[in-house]
Amino acid sequence: MTNEVSAREIVLEMLLMVTKEGKSSHLVLNDVLSKYAYLPKNERSFIKRLFMGTLEDMYELDYIINYISSTRTNKMKPIILNLLRMAVYQIFYMDSVPDNAAVNEAVNLAGKRGFKNLKGFMNGVLRNIIRKKDTIEYPSRDNFDEFMEVKYSMPRELIKILLKDYSKDEIEEIGKASKVKRDVVIRVNTTKISVEDYMLKLKDAKVTANQSEKFKEALIVKDFDMIETLPGYDEGEFYVQDISSMEAIDAIGLTKGLNVVDVCAAPGGKSIMAAILMENEGNIVSRDLSEYKIDRIRENVERVGLDIIKPEVHDALSLDTSMKDKMDVVIADLPCSGIGVIAKKPDIKYNVNLTGIDELSKLQEKILDTVKNYVKSGGKLLFSTCTITKAENVNNTKAFLTKNPEFELLKEKQIMPGNVQDGFYYALMKRK
Repeated sequence: MTNEVSAREIVLEMLLMVTKEGKSSHLVLNDVLSKYAYLPKNERSFIKRLFMGTLEDMYELDYIINYISSTRTNKMKPIILNLLRMAVYQIFYMDSVPDNAAVNEAVNLAGKRGFKNLKGFMNGVLRNIIRKKDTIEYPSRDNFDEFMEVKYSMPRELIKILLKDYSKDEIEEIGKASKVKRDVVIRVNTTKISVEDYMLKLKDAKVTANQSEKFKEALIVKDFDMIETLPGYDEGEFYVQDISSMEAIDAIGLTKGLNVVDVCAAPGGKSIMAAILMENEGNIVSRDLSEYKIDRIRENVERVGLDIIKPEVHDALSLDTSMKDKMDVVIADLPCSGIGVIAKKPDIKYNVNLTGIDELSKLQEKILDTVKNYVKSGGKLLFSTCTITKAENVNNTKAFLTKNPEFELLKEKQIMPGNVQDGFYYALMKRK
C-alpha cells in the first residue's frame, strides 16, 4: 500500500466515515495515521492534506461540481460524490498533482468500487471542470450567505448563528481563519528540561521551531514526521497544547501547593500545564465522564511524569460533597459547539445548529452551578470554552455572576481564531 491510488482509497474511506457515518474528523485522522504509520511520510502527508482539504472546502467543491454537472450532488451516491470532491480538490488546490492523474484515479476507483457504469459520467464532469475552471462564476459578496457558503464552505446555519454576535466583516475574518493551515504547537515540560536545551534538541533533529510571542515555553514546530517522532516524546519533555488554552491557564496565577480540580479534563493538557506551573507540588484531580477519556489523560500524565495529577472518572453534573468549599482552583473547560477550532476539525461547521448551541449553553450553566460549590473562599473558578458564540460564553458568565454574587469577575477574554491560535473564551472568577 505504497502508491497514490491506495492513498486515495484510504481518503475515500475516511470521508465516508465522516460524511456518511458521522464520525469526528480528528478521530478518524488520528486512527488512520496511526494505522498506516509504516507508510512513507510523503504518503501520510498526502492522505492528511487530501482528507482535511476536501472536508474543509466541501461546500465549495459541491458548488463547482453542480456548476458543471447535470446531476446535482444531492442526488449522487456517497462514494461517487466523495470521489468527485477529492478529484476537484486536487485539481484546484494541489498543484503537485497533475489534473489528469486526479481524474484518472477517481474514475478508476469508481470502477473498483462497483460503479463502472458511472466512469463515463465522472470522466465527463471532471474533464469539463478542468476546461472551465478559470471561468466558473462565484457568488457575489452582496449575497453574503451564499458567498460565505461557497468561498469558505460555511453553512448558512452557521452564518445565522454568527450574525447574532458578529458583523459580516468579522464573520469573513472567521472564515479566512478557518482555512489557515495550522502548525503544531507544543509546550516544553520545564520540570524535565529547559526551553533552551529542548530547542537545541529540535535543532539537532532538523525540526523547525519558533517560540510563541506569548509564551517562551510554547514552540511552533514544523518539518517533522509525527508527534511521537519528536525528540523527547517518550521522556515526556513536551506535550501538545494550543496557545489560547495556555493563556487561560496562565491567567489563573497558579503557585505551588494548591488544591485544584479540572472537571472536564480530557485529554489533560490544562491539568499538565497547571502541574508544571505548580512545579509538581500540590494536588490536581483531573476528571472526565468516561473511562476512555480518563485513559487518555492517564496516558499523557504518565508520559510527562507529573505525579500530582490524579485522573478519575466523575460526571461534572454530579455534586461531589467531599470536595465542597475545599478547592483553591476549579478549572471548568466545558462542552461547547467548538466553532473556535473548525480549522482543525472542519466537520464541526457542518453539524452546528441553534438548537445544539442552546442545549450546550444550558449544560454549561448546570455544570457551573455544580462545580462552583467546590471553590473555597478566596478560591478561583476558570470557565472556558473553545467556541466564540456569546450564548455559550459571555452570556453564561453574566448569568452566573448575577445568580452567584459571592463570585467576582477577575478577567474575561474572547480570543478569536487567527493564524496561530484557536478561537477560545475564558472567564476567571474569584469567590469572595
